[in-house]
Amino acid sequence: MSLFLSFMNNTKIQTKIFLGFGIVLALLLVISATGGVSLQSGESNFTQYREQAALSNRAAMVQATLQKAQLAVGDYITQSSEDAIAEFEDRISETMNLIETLDSQITDPKRKKTITNAIENLGTYRSAFDQVTSLQTKRNSIAQSRMDVIGPDMEGKLTALMQKSYDETDVSAAYHAAKTQRSLLLMRLYANKFITTNQLDDFDKAMEAAAVMKENIAELQSELFDEDRKATTAEIATMQEQYETALTEVSEVMAQRDEVVLGTIGFVGPNIAALMNDLRNDLKTVQETLGPATSKAMKTAMIVTLVVAGVSVLLGVLAALLIGKGIARPVTALTAAMTALAGGDKTVDIPSQDNGDEVGDMARAVLVF
Repeated sequence: MSLFLSFMNNTKIQTKIFLGFGIVLALLLVISATGGVSLQSGESNFTQYREQAALSNRAAMVQATLQKAQLAVGDYITQSSEDAIAEFEDRISETMNLIETLDSQITDPKRKKTITNAIENLGTYRSAFDQVTSLQTKRNSIAQSRMDVIGPDMEGKLTALMQKSYDETDVSAAYHAAKTQRSLLLMRLYANKFITTNQLDDFDKAMEAAAVMKENIAELQSELFDEDRKATTAEIATMQEQYETALTEVSEVMAQRDEVVLGTIGFVGPNIAALMNDLRNDLKTVQETLGPATSKAMKTAMIVTLVVAGVSVLLGVLAALLIGKGIARPVTALTAAMTALAGGDKTVDIPSQDNGDEVGDMARAVLVF
């Protein structure tokens, strides 16, 4: 305290005033700095939270567009339409763009690895679909260029053979021709169902009908004596073998296609979705940490700012009081002494004679009176 009084008594009033304003400005700077640092911490957490949320949303978009691509694969398998191919290409390209954007925005090594795996799987998925379309095209080509040609041709020849047998009153030949016709129709019916439904039960029924047709052709052949009708029957037998071969090839192609669909597409698609789900869960974990941390940082910033502001106000008031009293008290005492002198009291003590400030100068000047 004695040091403070000595400082106040020997410091010029102008310096004291500047010192008071300096203390106030310093306290204001402390308040601003404290609030700024605290708010910066909260802003940093909030920025990270928004970044994680944006990445999570993009991963969700990858899952959504991939699901649309998977639906397009299913549509193509059932309908073999060009629209389904176009839809798949659009969606798979969109998915790839989204994943590549994610890759450019993510820096964490673990997440980078997840994205790299997803990109590789997506390339495999796309290649697998190209295989499916190639095999589907091959299947359609066999069905359309061979089975759809041979089947009606056999039916036409059998109808003509049956009619000719009726015309020649060859009842037995007509009967066997009708039996052969029936087995042909069953073979074609189940073959077409197999191509449409891809059910092995339909394929087995088509092959059973083909075996029955062979037997019926052999029986028909044994009933014929006319060379023209026997030659026609031989042609039908050859065509039946061609049709059966084509149907077997279709079955093999569809088996290859199903292997790709189930073994590659059916595995890779869900695997990509799982990778994106893992990424979203990882991002969600970070968000769940950042959210409360951001809220806490903002509350802390507010509390610290209020505390520092309160302390600063108290220190400012204290400084103002001390400096004010340090200036006002000596002046008041000197004024009282000068009033006494003016009243004729020559015995009054002149205060602050030893002060080094302006009040001290005034006190020493009064001594001459």
